[in-house]
Amino acid sequence: MTRLSPPTIERNIQLLSREWPEIAHRLQTESSTDTVQLIPAKDGFLACRLSDSKQQVWIHSDRAPRQETLSPLRDFQPGEGELVIVWQSGLGYLASELCTLRANGPNWFRLIVVESRTTVFRASLQVTNYDGLLNSRSTYLLVGSDAEDRLLSLLKRFPWLLKNRVTVLPGSIPSTSFSSIRNSQFVIRNSSPSTLSTLEHIRTVVQELQDRSKEELASLHTRLSPEASSHRVVVSAGLYPAHAQRLCEAFHCLGWEVVQRMEPSSLTRFVEDPDSFLDVCRGGFPGLVLSFGGKSDLSLEDLRQLRSRGVTVAAWFYDNPFRFPLPDEELSQLDEAFVFDRYYESFFRERGIRACATLPAAFGISPPPAPPPDSYLEEISFLGSTGIDRIVRFSHDLPPDDREVTNLSRETITRLLEMSSLELREEMERLAGYDGSDLSRLRLLVLEEFLSYRIRIRYLTGIADLPLGIYGDTNWGNPKAVGNLTSCYRGKGTRFPDETIELYRTSKINVNIFHAQCIDSVTTRVYDTLAAGGFLLSEYRPILEREFEIGKEIEIFHTPDELREKALHYLQNEKKREQIAQQGREKVLHSASYENRVFRLLEILKDRIGKRAES
Repeated sequence: MTRLSPPTIERNIQLLSREWPEIAHRLQTESSTDTVQLIPAKDGFLACRLSDSKQQVWIHSDRAPRQETLSPLRDFQPGEGELVIVWQSGLGYLASELCTLRANGPNWFRLIVVESRTTVFRASLQVTNYDGLLNSRSTYLLVGSDAEDRLLSLLKRFPWLLKNRVTVLPGSIPSTSFSSIRNSQFVIRNSSPSTLSTLEHIRTVVQELQDRSKEELASLHTRLSPEASSHRVVVSAGLYPAHAQRLCEAFHCLGWEVVQRMEPSSLTRFVEDPDSFLDVCRGGFPGLVLSFGGKSDLSLEDLRQLRSRGVTVAAWFYDNPFRFPLPDEELSQLDEAFVFDRYYESFFRERGIRACATLPAAFGISPPPAPPPDSYLEEISFLGSTGIDRIVRFSHDLPPDDREVTNLSRETITRLLEMSSLELREEMERLAGYDGSDLSRLRLLVLEEFLSYRIRIRYLTGIADLPLGIYGDTNWGNPKAVGNLTSCYRGKGTRFPDETIELYRTSKINVNIFHAQCIDSVTTRVYDTLAAGGFLLSEYRPILEREFEIGKEIEIFHTPDELREKALHYLQNEKKREQIAQQGREKVLHSASYENRVFRLLEILKDRIGKRAES
């Protein structure tokens, strides 16, 4: 077995980036003086040797690397609900085999894969097909120099992982001998005396944690009394961290005790258990659990357990709900769904969620003082993505034939770009054949990103000869993707919030072009620009006329020609432009804060929170 084919390696990398972004980031940023050599062995598989300036260490021997690594599996059958830990997973031979064993065997078990050497794990992506492991709900990966510490922290925090037997298997040290240390709850298999001390240490610590796990679980259950819980909120926020912080501050200002969770989905799904909801209740029993941004970082089982105990469960979708896999059984646990755009209320009502309300976005910055005169760095600026990276990402999850959804004629694209936002949405759903299935949902997302990209190109090309600065992803620098707009690209995006605020407040004109998911809504970019004191020239949406006085607090355009005309007009009319910016800022600071939104949210939920707390 040589290295994997390039498409399979690419698939490994894509899965890692999507499912385990923290590990992907570590592989990119952690430096090491170690060098990994992959060496063909006599049995046709690859051996692995790790070298530094002082020594060379075999990770897998050059005799029969895979056979030796799999030797601990002889006469081994994991029990139902067992926890199996692969210690120093090497090239992934053992971890991959255990996934196959789990898929084909009679028992379900959890698998933790630990590899402290990032260079070795990076090499394993070229050797082992991780499809089925990286996207498994029952597998958890710990990679990096602190992997051992994170393993022990994981087991301390989630004692229900230790309810059943635990087995530790060495994943990379060549097998020179084989022995087993076993008691009724814990098994450790080691393959060489040189690794015994490390494995013995893990065995000892884990067994101590297991001995205390029943007591810890009992203690957590005793804290479940719902008394005085109506003013404690758990905010589950895996997206938009800066905005999530502002949301939590708003709850706190209104007298609520706040617990903020930002758990990766890989952790939530791995620890899911009838007892996993206890982690939410460590500091006290909540009256409200609110998912913010998109899909909750709480598992379906967590939501069931919390709701059955009287907790009000709500979700505030700050993004298109079509972007998330939302099973009906998960939606059924919601007491209320809040959407940023009223168009998406129908998405939930069609799936049986009658309690649905529109709750607009809010500004997520700490408003700075108004910019001083003559402090402008840009005449006209646009901050935003091309969307090309998302098109590629979503397309990779589609079968090849379905990727043709964006293969539209020039006439069709022109017709689509001239539609109103609502007409465009309805036509996109028709072209994608949207029927509620995951496949049609992905086709719709690809089409949505593609047309958002084309809309932005259409508008910005019309002002490319003006003093325009574009900030965003590197695709703005690709002439094949954006044509002559490359000359406007400043070579970077902005770091939110500091650099973003500075751009908004030091641009004479900030151009806003809505994403196609915004049918009739105001985005955080609109609110943030105005709160920062920037002048905003925005693509039209009907809600802008309901929320603002056009020409006094904000300006709008409907076509590329109107964008160009108004950009030239306001560059020449400084006094009027700054007056609109000031009035827009005052309007937003007064009416579009997170305090405003949380007050409205609690008004809608107050009767249910009170009743559940009393029950």
